[in-house]
Amino acid sequence: GYTYTWYKDGNVLSEEKNSTLNIIFGGTYKVKVTTGAGVEKESEEIKIASYTITYDVNGGVGTIPNGIKLEDLTFTITSSTPTKTGYLFKGWGLTSTDTSVAYGSGEAYTKNESITLYAIWEKITASMVSYDDTNTNMGCTDLQCALDKLYDIYK
Repeated sequence: GYTYTWYKDGNVLSEEKNSTLNIIFGGTYKVKVTTGAGVEKESEEIKIASYTITYDVNGGVGTIPNGIKLEDLTFTITSSTPTKTGYLFKGWGLTSTDTSVAYGSGEAYTKNESITLYAIWEKITASMVSYDDTNTNMGCTDLQCALDKLYDIYK
């Protein structure tokens, strides 16, 4: 049989003993293969760049961990969403003042560059709620209650 010694940035990855390596962070990788007869062969180094995807909740509540995108691989935008009282989360923009969604939850990001995405918020208004004084399906007797219930549904 063969034994495999994987290296990342010159350091042995002691937990990695298989013939394949699942790479989740950028760095410089190589593998040394040793045959049962003790013959060693070492691969060339492979450099894999990584890029940081940063999520800014832009006045909202919640922390969304940064993502790591590996070079030439597709990264999936988080499906986690922040909340903001009185607002609906619409998606992610490229600046803190964007009103148009650049990336929605679960969409693909393919560029080989780091990026900060900013939450885009839309204020909940009365026009978003079909409401009258007998609106019992939401258990409300006033417009503010109905708006709060709508917020709870979409947060």
